[in-house]
Amino acid sequence: MTILDELKRQTEYKPGRTFLTTDDRVYSYKEFYRCSASFAGYLREIYHVQPGQRIVLCFPNEADYLVAYFAVWMLEAIVVPVDFDCKGHFLRQILQDAEPALFIHNRQRSFDEICESVPILPFPNPTDYMNRTLQEDWKLSSSMPALIMYTSGTTAMPKGVVLSHGNIMFTTRRIIEWADMASTDRELTALRLTHSFGLGHVHCYVMLGAELVLIDSVREPQRLFEYMNKYRVTGMPATPALIRMLVEYYRNDLIKLQDQLHYIVINTAPIDVNLLYQLLELLPRTRIYMYYGLTEASRSTYIAYRKHLDKLASVGRPPQGVEVRLDPGNREIQIRGNNVMLGYLNHQDSFLPDGWFGTGDIGRFDEEGFLYIEGRLKEQINVDGLKINPAEVENVIRKHIAVEDCAVFGVSDMLTFEKVVAVVVCREGYTLDFALSGEIKRMCKHELEFYKIPRMIQQWTAVPRTDTGKLKRQQAKALWEKGEKL
Repeated sequence: MTILDELKRQTEYKPGRTFLTTDDRVYSYKEFYRCSASFAGYLREIYHVQPGQRIVLCFPNEADYLVAYFAVWMLEAIVVPVDFDCKGHFLRQILQDAEPALFIHNRQRSFDEICESVPILPFPNPTDYMNRTLQEDWKLSSSMPALIMYTSGTTAMPKGVVLSHGNIMFTTRRIIEWADMASTDRELTALRLTHSFGLGHVHCYVMLGAELVLIDSVREPQRLFEYMNKYRVTGMPATPALIRMLVEYYRNDLIKLQDQLHYIVINTAPIDVNLLYQLLELLPRTRIYMYYGLTEASRSTYIAYRKHLDKLASVGRPPQGVEVRLDPGNREIQIRGNNVMLGYLNHQDSFLPDGWFGTGDIGRFDEEGFLYIEGRLKEQINVDGLKINPAEVENVIRKHIAVEDCAVFGVSDMLTFEKVVAVVVCREGYTLDFALSGEIKRMCKHELEFYKIPRMIQQWTAVPRTDTGKLKRQQAKALWEKGEKL
């Protein structure tokens, strides 16, 4: 079985059940399935898409993207999702690496100059494809590639993570199982569906035969609450950045949902413990979960916070079918299991010699086997041979009442090879002057070894982050070294 087989099964079992609700349309399972199967027929007849070909999909969050997504699978081809806001140079690198047979996109943006060597298809009007013969005779297996998802490429060339239909089915079942999702749930997502977090929850709702409410972004948080109330939403995936915004600026709106929200699933980065305490108090009857993983090894550990209130800094333990270990030398987190990718496209060195996948994350286990994330290997700061994880310093700086956000990294130093520096975003009413800088350094001195104290601190208006809220320390470092700032 694959997720596509599950979509067909749900269509046959409950054709009239609502599957997808968007700004401009509500799709039943039968309507959505027919759209995808018709578009697959269109791709086969007009563009001659063949099994195994790679098809790039570049869309914002909208129904057309999911119609195309499942249509590509119906043709036994491979989806290459690309963020609609991606920059031209990043897209060119992807196209060069993936060598797709077709580039399908939302009509709101032109890609002609970027995709000169690839056939381009602006998504057609329904009248152009709905009269096609339905494509319904696929033969997919768990070992076949389903997705190629590209890493952000902030420090190097992007790599294509090849995920199989089996990878997707395994992680989908695990999420439903430990988050206790039900077919009666209704989930709202504003997460980008070209990223594995948001896309994984689409898979869950197909398998459940449940209803998904889709909005394009959280740039208008009031619209998020409007939809949650209008459609009686019971579940939501969220990044730590989204949780912080809701808790700090929309607290009263959040409280009103305490009897409605069954669960929230958090991912992309460990969440601040103080913020998590607040969330648990504001929503006393909502199940709050966190799962840890990478695109290469999704959903590797999970934790139900209400069941483990003494482990709020942890990202949990691995589910059945996944193994996690630490390298005895540098404490790198390494993973093996059914959730781990087939490999990187066009790369032979995807795994360690013994078959495990090295994440590049640094971690530790407690005595009960709960995993804690403590930084990244490639972001370690080397001060005269002494290694520092920047996340450790950031966690201290964020405790200061004046600090809204921060990033810590190492820059070159003639004496000690590298020195620790920090950039902070101040809360409204505060400015980083000599006195405040001294206070932050004293806080660090109180909680950290001397060599971990930032030598210099700058105030920025923002720190660079990905769309899902992950710190881009390498970008911040590059700006600092050029004498620039955000």
